[in-house]
Amino acid sequence: MFYKLYELTYDEVEIIDPNIEQIISREEYERFELQ
Repeated sequence: MFYKLYELTYDEVEIIDPNIEQIISREEYERFELQ
């Protein structure tokens, strides 16, 4: 995920993309890790 690349928190992503909740939940976002 692009946002994870820049280490943005879910709250910061919500500011950039208010529709993020329709794409991924907070829990899924926080569990996601770049490899």
